[in-house]
Amino acid sequence: MKSGVVFRSARLAAMMAAAFGMSGAAHAQYQQYTVKKVGAFDIIYIKEKGVFSRCAATMGSAANMLRLAWTPGKPYSISVPPAPAAPGKPLLMTFKFAGGASYSFPATTDGKRAWTPVNNDVTDRLMAAKQQIVIDLGMQHFVFPIGNTNMNNVFVEVENCSHAAMGH
Repeated sequence: MKSGVVFRSARLAAMMAAAFGMSGAAHAQYQQYTVKKVGAFDIIYIKEKGVFSRCAATMGSAANMLRLAWTPGKPYSISVPPAPAAPGKPLLMTFKFAGGASYSFPATTDGKRAWTPVNNDVTDRLMAAKQQIVIDLGMQHFVFPIGNTNMNNVFVEVENCSHAAMGH
């Protein structure tokens, strides 16, 4: 994880309290709320079974959505739409960066999304990404145009959201 995150807990916590203070007899199994927008990404707060699960940055529609999720104490997890593995091969998610660097990780899928936790090298490279993020999953090639989005700011806001949700 990157250190030096500037945390604006009071403002974010107040926004979350207003958004989630609604009463209701039953909680849905999965709920997400947009906290803010940073460039091409929506920063979202995710609840599962009525409790905070994680915050994430998302861009694109469900059919072509990139999601960068983080829960404090865990590595970042990246998810994309599912895709089949090459015949006889494990399902891998490969991140391709300018200059030819690439990193591959085993991916998990539930048929709706495919995801993998990533190491600090990939997180650092994603924070520095310019114009696009390129990911191969099995036999599918994804190019996510991010334009001039400052990816470091995206990661900072995901971490700010998670810290505020946990009361830090």
